[in-house]
Amino acid sequence: MDLVVDANILFSALIKDGGTAKMMFRDELDLFAPEFLLEGFSKHEQTILEKTHREEEEFKRLINVLSRRIIFMPKDEFEKFMPKVRIISPDLDDAPYFGLAILVGAEIWSNEKRLKD
Repeated sequence: MDLVVDANILFSALIKDGGTAKMMFRDELDLFAPEFLLEGFSKHEQTILEKTHREEEEFKRLINVLSRRIIFMPKDEFEKFMPKVRIISPDLDDAPYFGLAILVGAEIWSNEKRLKD
């Protein structure tokens, strides 16, 4: 099953080794995310470290593992779908997830109610 993961799912996996983290490594799942998520986690590393209470080395190891598990797609790959998804997306910040989902033919994995609807 192909899934586009949003920032909240990745953040949940980084916070603790719970159900979300375990789900991410199920063999039957192929995971995709916009490339800007990986860049954002690196850019806001210090804030994330404070919120997750992880050591920097552990955080970097987890980011490395997740970056090998998830296929991060550049925005130019799904940019052509953005006019369409801006109409259907409940929030313009979430539009890239919809564009990527259309590109790869996947559903969106999110904990946000507005995306589930």
